Amino acid sequence: MSPAKFSGDVRDIVISTRIRLARNLKDYPFATKLQATQAKEMIAAVHDALKKSPALKAQLSFFNMSDFDESKVGSLVERHLISPEFANSHAERSLVLSGDERISVMLNEEDHIRLQVMGTGLCPDDCLKGAVMLDMLLDESLNLAFNEELGYLTHCPTNLGTGLRASAMMHLPMLTRCGEISRMIADAGKIGIAVRGLYGEGSRVKSELYQISNQLTLGFTEEEIVERLTGIAEQIISRERSLREMALKKARNEFEDRIFRSAAVLKSARLISADEAENLISDLRLGVSCSLILGIDFDLINRMQYEIGPASITLNHGLPSSPAERDRLRAAYLRKTLSGTCKDNE
Repeated sequence: MSPAKFSGDVRDIVISTRIRLARNLKDYPFATKLQATQAKEMIAAVHDALKKSPALKAQLSFFNMSDFDESKVGSLVERHLISPEFANSHAERSLVLSGDERISVMLNEEDHIRLQVMGTGLCPDDCLKGAVMLDMLLDESLNLAFNEELGYLTHCPTNLGTGLRASAMMHLPMLTRCGEISRMIADAGKIGIAVRGLYGEGSRVKSELYQISNQLTLGFTEEEIVERLTGIAEQIISRERSLREMALKKARNEFEDRIFRSAAVLKSARLISADEAENLISDLRLGVSCSLILGIDFDLINRMQYEIGPASITLNHGLPSSPAERDRLRAAYLRKTLSGTCKDNE
């Protein structure tokens, strides 16, 4: 399949883009061997480095993860601001977060520093610029672990070199339903691109959302990694759009019926589980993408996606709740959010 270039809006398929850099301080052991006192020193040093830029300091908030309760930590995972591994760690650790949540920095995860910059749609170049700016600021103040031959030294050998992971979150319902997703995953793997579930390595696929990311960091420049990711993303976009068009032509009634049934349930249900809501939102997103449903945009759908998780539902309502109560609160949230939206394009 030849690459297709997309200069317009691709948010119908690409939900978000993330650039993540792994860095370690030369003067400290890797995180798995770091003592609590060393971890506190390392965290303080990184905080000080980030605060040296007045403009950046004004954007960032600095948190000790031990100050967060379970629902807050879980919500951060559900919004892809921290990794599940970071959430479950009992080590001394800190989170640095920008007000718009575009920038997040995990301190003392697998590596001392895991900084990420996120953006909406397919925007790896913009995210890379932001990540490089942060990296330069850290490099000016900290003694980062670097080798002339191997590049940046990381806990996991697969991150050696640039230490860069570029990823895109993609909504691929038709590739999934038509049975092409397995072949796509295999083809991507042949050129060093991994296709994973919603929360990365080892996670299951939910809402027909997939993360595609580079597997190799050594021997490539940051720009080459981004270019490769963009190329495969554009090919996937092209094929997914083709399958959507084909379904609308060959089985329009069945295609529309599923979408409108899902929208109706989301707007009227009194009890709904997280898994069911995620599947129905996938249909809703597909309906909006194909201009079958009007009155709702992708930003609202993305916000719904991140706010229906068990931890986010608990956090947003301020009280511990049972699974049954969360199902009730989730349904009420969805009805309120979708009130007056989801108009049929008829």
